[in-house]
Amino acid sequence: MHKVKNIEHIVKRPDKLLTVKEDVSIVQAAKIMGSNHIGCLLVFDAQDKLIGVVSERDMIEKVLGTLPSAENVLVKNVMTKKVISCTMETPIAEVEQLMAEHKIRHVPIMEDGRPVGIISSRDVIAYQLRSNQEMKTAAEQLAMLSTGLKSLDFDDVIELTIKQVPKDFEAERALFCFAPKGSTAPLIYRNGCPLAAEHLPCLEKMRQLSETSEIICDKICDECEILGGRTPRVVIPLTIQEHSDDGSKTTTSREGFLCMCRFNPESTTSAEARIYKAALLQEALSANLTNATLYQSYKRPAKIVKSTRSPA
Repeated sequence: MHKVKNIEHIVKRPDKLLTVKEDVSIVQAAKIMGSNHIGCLLVFDAQDKLIGVVSERDMIEKVLGTLPSAENVLVKNVMTKKVISCTMETPIAEVEQLMAEHKIRHVPIMEDGRPVGIISSRDVIAYQLRSNQEMKTAAEQLAMLSTGLKSLDFDDVIELTIKQVPKDFEAERALFCFAPKGSTAPLIYRNGCPLAAEHLPCLEKMRQLSETSEIICDKICDECEILGGRTPRVVIPLTIQEHSDDGSKTTTSREGFLCMCRFNPESTTSAEARIYKAALLQEALSANLTNATLYQSYKRPAKIVKSTRSPA
């Protein structure tokens, strides 16, 4: 879900927020807006309590409507006194609804009772346009990658998984791990990841990841950080199907995951777009790894099951 915190550039330190006291003239407020290219200011009283928001529209509607001398009009006389706010966790769709219901274009972002930023209708529109473009780009990149993943050579698919996929995500490190049939130890393929095998998820944890199929995008583990890893990490749970060894057509599921970290710090890709791209990749990667695995077992002769019955 898209949330306010996903619009990174609107989140500012509280001491960097542009504010104004209620007894300041609107001329001074207008100068602050003009010199900083913004459309509103948070209004505080003498006790530093947030009491309103003053916008360009407030000034235009109320000042031009009465035509008094602007020098004598104070901010508190034109500001919007009822403060409609949101938090970092508020869904962007909900912020849009607040703006529409209250006919406002700026909503303060509050945290622990203090403002930490302002989100405007322009921020929302720009974010949505950018997000839509990112999703389109992600789908196009996946389409190109899927062409190579369709190989039936298992080693080729593994090579693309640990080298080309991280490159498309702008990640420096990757680790692909899955448990082969009949094995108590997972197979591990690395691309720049130095994490020791004992620190990798156990088979039970891999099974849990596979069952939920939830893409993980969060802080890296302590061991990775010590080894030079950098938050965030993206973990894509995978499920690979294999034929049984008895010559029947039954298949069994094997769990695995692809983990990537050390993303390009200068990348403009948002966390939302990264997760969306990972979700698209998850199904394609599981399917192609399954195809390559099934083809690999197809090329191997099936084991002959000897009868234990005594001859008649």
